[in-house]
Amino acid sequence: MAEPARRVTSLVDPMFTLAVIPTGILANPRCISDPEQLAKHICTAAAPVDRRLRIAGEKIKHVVVAGPACIATAIDEITPAYVEVSYNHVSFRRHLDDAGESGDGFHIPSVVRDDPVVGEYLAGLNKLSRDSVDDLDLSDYEDRARITSDVVRHLEADRFCRANQKAESKRFEQITNDWFDIPTAKHALILGDGVNPHEHIVDHANGSNDWIKYPTGCDGMVIDETIDGSGNDGLSWVQAAVFDPRFQKQVVYSRLSDTQKREIHQWLTETGRQHLSFPQSTSTPTHASATDGTASPTAETASP
Repeated sequence: MAEPARRVTSLVDPMFTLAVIPTGILANPRCISDPEQLAKHICTAAAPVDRRLRIAGEKIKHVVVAGPACIATAIDEITPAYVEVSYNHVSFRRHLDDAGESGDGFHIPSVVRDDPVVGEYLAGLNKLSRDSVDDLDLSDYEDRARITSDVVRHLEADRFCRANQKAESKRFEQITNDWFDIPTAKHALILGDGVNPHEHIVDHANGSNDWIKYPTGCDGMVIDETIDGSGNDGLSWVQAAVFDPRFQKQVVYSRLSDTQKREIHQWLTETGRQHLSFPQSTSTPTHASATDGTASPTAETASP
């Protein structure tokens, strides 16, 4: 069973550890239609790292996913028992109100820019009193849990993208920088969806990232792999059209296949269902509470 990286005390040398960094909709579990197929694609893409290590008589012994737990769990289920698998997740919600920051040798862009703080959106949707707007603290899990999927829909898509890029960068930096108290990786497999820019992560592997003060970079092998949903790779652009703020558009329910309906309903909250004008499902949603921000802090790893 894959564990959060912060709970793992690994004795594996970082040189035998691989970081897997999903970006774009690959980092949104609600856009993954088949985690097992995605995990198989990831393992195939990581094979060159393993082959290089085996030349020296070693192999990949630890995989740290800089993203959702479902990817780590799927990898754990298909890899040999000697491979440890963990995940490191930083929610984009944590960074939605971040202002710019400058200092000696760095200038981090603003995420919020001139937009209202998230508390203003919550107050406008009657999810927070006006008196509490200034007290909202996105470093606190309970406050982040207020930012449900229907709140995210009201944010500017560009702000959502900036918050995601910063979160992706933080996840990666925490795995490549041994200052952090989680397993460190020397090799990286970067996953792009073919549409969303992920140069910030590619640049990070080379030691440059505008979202990080002093990016560490990778000392080992770096692979940039595209998983774009064009084959049987477990990624769904139909689900992205329903759930991801970057691509949301009107989806005609009657045109969905039975499989697509099942995949969508397992993530769909009642508020989301009403917003999309989808019919009620006869089954209970599997993951909806976690993505809606009502689950425990560890379940936050299930949200994009």
